[in-house]
Amino acid sequence: MTVSLEDFVIDGTGAVKVLDGYRLVYLDEAGIYGDADPYDAASIALFKAWLVENGVSYYGAPKEDFFSFEGIELAEKEGNTYVIMENLS
Repeated sequence: MTVSLEDFVIDGTGAVKVLDGYRLVYLDEAGIYGDADPYDAASIALFKAWLVENGVSYYGAPKEDFFSFEGIELAEKEGNTYVIMENLS
């Protein structure tokens, strides 16, 4: 399935665009998992491969350690234009 990541941008005001992780990861609107169960261990590998293929960084942290700027910095460090950020609380 080919999708435009621009359709999932929820904040595009900076050099790094923040993607709607809920739609991408939990609703699987990008078809990351195909027929695989998104909650099994094999799906982690599918997700990581999708991130690399699409130039997307992933930043997740518990509420007390979650800082959006760290997600942006991670994407910049990794040379990616997009980031999915998830508050894991």
